[in-house]
Amino acid sequence: MSIIRYQSPETVAWTGLDRWNNLRDELDSLFDMPFWSNFGRQSQLFSGWSPALDLYQNNDNMIARVELPGMRKEDIEISLQDGTLTIGGERKSEGAEGDKAERTERYVGKFRRSVSLPTQVDASKVTATYRDGILTVTLPKAEEAKPKHFITPVASVTEDGDAYQLKVEMPGVNKEGLEISVENNELSIIGRRALPPIDGTIIHRESRPENFQRVFELDPSIDTGKIAAHMDQGILTLTLPKADQVKPRKITVS
Repeated sequence: MSIIRYQSPETVAWTGLDRWNNLRDELDSLFDMPFWSNFGRQSQLFSGWSPALDLYQNNDNMIARVELPGMRKEDIEISLQDGTLTIGGERKSEGAEGDKAERTERYVGKFRRSVSLPTQVDASKVTATYRDGILTVTLPKAEEAKPKHFITPVASVTEDGDAYQLKVEMPGVNKEGLEISVENNELSIIGRRALPPIDGTIIHRESRPENFQRVFELDPSIDTGKIAAHMDQGILTLTLPKADQVKPRKITVS
């Protein structure tokens, strides 16, 4: 993953001597840095503004955050091409025409940041928000790129004369996160957690973060076309009706 190196703004309108001293320090630090990091520094030194960019990931998303104070949403451009996220735009001067700044540490003008994403994402589902001077771009991972680690949920089965009832415990899963299918007389259940993020550092953990998956072999007596499911408070309840020909029935004696 290649990210243009971020450097905090340092250009200010000092006296002529201070300007030359600052330039000398910039050049000294430029040549002191490793070769691979020089490119971002050159971009900052000669083009003016390289806003800070952070990149995160979790099981489902890549998330990019960029510090862009004082921007308008209309002046921010976001593109995704060949696995590279590019964020650019222009911050315009707030002063009136002809005003002369006595001192300024804030950059105005155009900027451009690019980052190569380490995993494949679904471009059709990318979203972005801009709030409090922070741009947040959420890039959902492609299904094939999501981790496939699952844990087996606990379950219980009861039976009456008309149906079997299967209950599966999957805390943190709602009905939107469920995938239930029947194929070749097997019932497959996948439950994906939708837990809200919690700020802070975990100091004690007993739960596991993985999603759920379990496969059940169905009795041939089950009418698979009439299976019903209900999700409530982390408990999935499946009703598996028996086919009419196997239901117990009374025989009238004439």
